[in-house]
Amino acid sequence: MDNFEKISLRLAKLEEYRKALNRFKAVEAVDLQKDRDKAAIVERNLQLAIECCVDIAELLIISGRLKKADDGKDAIIIVGEAGIIDKEFAREFSKTVGFRNLLIHEYLDIDYQKVAENLKSNLEDFEVFAQSVARYLTG
Repeated sequence: MDNFEKISLRLAKLEEYRKALNRFKAVEAVDLQKDRDKAAIVERNLQLAIECCVDIAELLIISGRLKKADDGKDAIIIVGEAGIIDKEFAREFSKTVGFRNLLIHEYLDIDYQKVAENLKSNLEDFEVFAQSVARYLTG
């Protein structure tokens, strides 16, 4: 499988996760605190969607022979600097990697207010990211 196919596969998965999250876009922090099943669905799909974006950025870096990223946040910023996604958008969107790290490593004390906020803000961002990458690949 070449990098184009790997990126395309991850874009399709990102869309799956985005659609799953879209069902919960009106959820509030209190809903997540009360309903662990709902919280688990939202947390996991956010984590996987963010990981798709990082993987896509890393594959774009490899394909474009761009400078090596130090971490996932850096990978998204590099893709922005290369003009694949908007540079300002990349700077803001790269912060979601830090949120993903909280979900993974700070699982003993999850801040559901942050989860609800990231759910609302990232739904549109995932779409912007995917559309920008798709334009780049077909452009």
